[in-house]
Amino acid sequence: ITMKLFGQPVGPKSFEEIKELVASTKLPFMIKGILSVDEAKLCVEAGVDTIVVSNHGGRVLNETLAPCDVIEDIVKAVGDKINVLVDGSVREGVDILKYMALGAKGVLIGRPLTWGSIGGRQEGVKTIFDTLKGQLTQAMILTGVK
Repeated sequence: ITMKLFGQPVGPKSFEEIKELVASTKLPFMIKGILSVDEAKLCVEAGVDTIVVSNHGGRVLNETLAPCDVIEDIVKAVGDKINVLVDGSVREGVDILKYMALGAKGVLIGRPLTWGSIGGRQEGVKTIFDTLKGQLTQAMILTGVK
C-alpha cells in the first residue's frame, strides 16, 4: 500500500532520497521516527539538522522500542553533531524531566495538547502547558535540578 500526501508518496525513504531532500532546501531538515544509533548516524551523514527519537506513538506494533529505551545511546552517538528531540508518552512534567535527563535537547508533546484543544480549545491548550510547566518545575525542585 502506498500512502499519498499532497499527491506524493509517503513512506520510508532511502539514504539517497534523504540526502536529496536535504539538498533540495535551505531550510532546517528534521526527521521523525528514529529508534537506533545507526539511523541517527545516517541522518547526520545525510545532513539532517534535527532528529526526533520517536516510535510514532507505538500504536502500530506493541513491541516497538520506547524512545526512553534508546534516547541515551543516540544522544551519546550523535548529540554533539545534530539536534536530538524526543516524543512519546509525555503525560506529566516529570516525563519531560526524564527525557531531558537522558540527553534530549527538547521534548515534543502531542496527545495531551489534543485533549486540551478538544476540551477547551485555546484555553484548554494553555491549561495543559501551564500544568506541564508547573509539574516540571516541581520535579526539578524535588530532584535538585536547576
